[in-house]
Amino acid sequence: MDAAALGLKRIREQQFVMEDLADPVTVELVTSTQHKVSLKKVMEWMSHAGGASPKEIAMKARVREG
Repeated sequence: MDAAALGLKRIREQQFVMEDLADPVTVELVTSTQHKVSLKKVMEWMSHAGGASPKEIAMKARVREG
């Protein structure tokens, strides 16, 4: 939804006419995030069962399966 809202903001900035808004618009977002962490820290994190949240538990499960 946020991508669509950003797309609408961009459309408004370009001053399109109302007839143009009837056509579908494709929005593509590409992001990149980098984290630096030692291999030791990763292995320690993976060695502990469970997690601080359901999200972390699911993340560990995906990593272990993959």
